[in-house]
Amino acid sequence: MLDLTIDTYISTENLVADRGGMIPATKLPNVNVVPSYQQNDILISNIRPYFKKIWLAHSMGGCSNDVLVIRANTTCDSKYLYYLLSTDDFFDYATKTSKGTKMPRGDKKAIMNYPVILPPLPIQKKIAAILSSLDDKIEINTRMNKVLEEIARALFHRWFVEFEFPNDEGKPYKSSGGRMIESEMGEIPEGWIAIPISNLLIVNPKLMLPKGEHASFVDMSSLPIDSCSVSEISSKEWNGGGSKFQNGDILFARITPCLENGKTAIVDFLIDDEIGFGSTEFIVLRGTGNIRTPFVYCLARDSNFRKHCIASMVGSSGRQRVQNACFGNYFVARPSDELLTKYYFICDVIFKYICVNSKENSDLNNLRSELLQRIMNCQLKVA
Repeated sequence: MLDLTIDTYISTENLVADRGGMIPATKLPNVNVVPSYQQNDILISNIRPYFKKIWLAHSMGGCSNDVLVIRANTTCDSKYLYYLLSTDDFFDYATKTSKGTKMPRGDKKAIMNYPVILPPLPIQKKIAAILSSLDDKIEINTRMNKVLEEIARALFHRWFVEFEFPNDEGKPYKSSGGRMIESEMGEIPEGWIAIPISNLLIVNPKLMLPKGEHASFVDMSSLPIDSCSVSEISSKEWNGGGSKFQNGDILFARITPCLENGKTAIVDFLIDDEIGFGSTEFIVLRGTGNIRTPFVYCLARDSNFRKHCIASMVGSSGRQRVQNACFGNYFVARPSDELLTKYYFICDVIFKYICVNSKENSDLNNLRSELLQRIMNCQLKVA
């Protein structure tokens, strides 16, 4: 019997939307027996199939009853089957045949009747190898972005929360005896001021978007949990509802459990002066003056800030929301412009590379989908 851990237990919550794989679970189920899965099994969330949650298992483990475990037989390559079931065609089919309205679930019988093209096994393996090479590059970019973001956030915490920015001698300010003064938020470096973040940020900036115009749209499901890049952007007609934003703005989930899960992102996918829009459950944050995107994003990811926002939530159970008024009573220490310039000198480059890698991943995802679609429609032959 396998002992479950947060790394081997899979539920619909820790399967990532839009074919994003999985992240470690936050807790284990309070039951003694769960369905099992093996290495190379395909796990698909059976709740709201339009979220496109799928993962090819690289180990053994257990899962919730709302996760379908699909195993290839001897006539089918596991990776090939995974790519077949990762297509929009499959998820559209699963969505159309699902049952229920508020919380639709895939119909297992209908899913097992989904028709697929099954070339000889050697051809399946070649197709899977081609598509896997694209996935490998996507994974490299994703890991690189994770490291880069960790550097930016660690630097923010070190300099602006712990006050260990480099002094004139290049030593950590506070621990090297830097002068501290009392403020509304406790001790802060001399020359800094404690200020409500509502004085540093614009919350939900006013933007004009003509009704009926098509614009870039971001849904809550596309907001990442542990990175800054939006996973999917679509085009949608603006009907007067939703949050509006421009490049450099921060999208911050205001509703439970999305806020607790960490959903936050940088808008970096629009062209100059373009206006996009998204879920009504986004709060859009924008810096003022010399408070720019890297600072605002890392602040929005700061654990103390998020705890403050979570504590401000009101509403019925399961539908609680952050109140904008909470930004008026959360204080930060406003650093000098000189130190901010040093921070941006490092972090502007970091977030530029993250943006480039994310764009490449988007292009690679589109290429993979197009190749798979052409192969499935017999428009492209693999010898």
